[in-house]
Amino acid sequence: MNTVAANSSDNAMELNKGFIFYHGEDYILSENQEVVKLEPLASKALLYLIEHSERAVSVEELLVKVWGSKFKSMKVVNRCVCLARKALADDMRNPKFIKTIPKRGYKFVGHCMIKNHYLELTAH
Repeated sequence: MNTVAANSSDNAMELNKGFIFYHGEDYILSENQEVVKLEPLASKALLYLIEHSERAVSVEELLVKVWGSKFKSMKVVNRCVCLARKALADDMRNPKFIKTIPKRGYKFVGHCMIKNHYLELTAH
């Protein structure tokens, strides 16, 4: 079977079969089909956590990789993670998406599937 990209510019990820994260446009489509707008830095932080979901990501690493040298406060990272959790209706006591790892940082624990539009062609 061959897979051909029909429109690879749609940067969408399905998270836990129900939420669609459009990281290029900074919003999440909820299970109820509601659009939840994310601040650009919250979107970038969520994307970084997803891309590094094999491990915990420290607050310091997020500051460097997402914010660069613009901010020195860890509060800005915590706020953006909080915004991402809120957009995903995630409960920090029983996380389905973003887990706090004490003294280490944050870890994306959800499932993620890239949702680019593909046309599947089957060879006969």
